[in-house]
Amino acid sequence: MQRKRKAEGGFTLIEMLVVLMIISVLLLIAIPNMAKNNEVAADKGCEATIKLLQTQVHAYEIETGDELNELSDLVSGRYVESIECPDGSIPVFNEGIVSEPSSS
Repeated sequence: MQRKRKAEGGFTLIEMLVVLMIISVLLLIAIPNMAKNNEVAADKGCEATIKLLQTQVHAYEIETGDELNELSDLVSGRYVESIECPDGSIPVFNEGIVSEPSSS
């Protein structure tokens, strides 16, 4: 009596579809969270830039004895390399205080 051999190797169509559905559901959960995390990271990066610039404004004023007129003076000196936030916006400088860029 001979036994029939089942085809070896490979996956059935149903198994492949189940795996694809599981991966799709996981991606649907993960992608919005990653996008939100990117926004939060950009906001935190801008906050860090503002704190750094405010510190450098004070350092400039202490070292030179003059009040800073424009943030660009920090770049032309030796205080910072760039005054841009990671998202490309430029913080506002008014009366010696660095604040978040205005939303337009």
